Amino acid sequence: MKRYQGMLAGLAAMSALLAGCGIQAAQASQYLHVEPGTSNVYLKVVSGFSNNLAENTIDGVPAGDLTITVPKGSVVHMKVTNDGPMPETFGVYDRNVQLAFNGSGDPWYSDVVLNAVDGLATGQSQTYTFTASRVGSYTLADLLNGATNSNIPVSNIWETLKVVPSGRASLTTK
Repeated sequence: MKRYQGMLAGLAAMSALLAGCGIQAAQASQYLHVEPGTSNVYLKVVSGFSNNLAENTIDGVPAGDLTITVPKGSVVHMKVTNDGPMPETFGVYDRNVQLAFNGSGDPWYSDVVLNAVDGLATGQSQTYTFTASRVGSYTLADLLNGATNSNIPVSNIWETLKVVPSGRASLTTK
């Protein structure tokens, strides 16, 4: 009986720890799916405004608190949905605010700056497909309104996408 109570206490503590992290383990599968036997990774990105946090979020997580990890060579199918109140334009960018991979989003300079795209309206979705071909750390962001000198989006809607040499795709929160 004591062993059973100890296990329940451990599970309760683990649940409380995960609840403070944003995306809980059970919820992560709604945002990330790996097709068995392939290199296909399906990533669901839902951008919105959280009244509870009083800030913009991606998949319910505050800016900079979510890390998406995929192995090199993964074919990422990234479905972006704008549940926020304003138009947005998304992409995976390198530190020079250029698309990190062909097809990984909206080119910030050519589409947003030069052609003033309208962005993804509230309630709309867009799917981007790209191969994560280079190991490194990149920024998944909404750059419709530009970026600061430190490349943080003015919208403050951003997270980290890491491409690692090998391993499994995952989502982690701070």
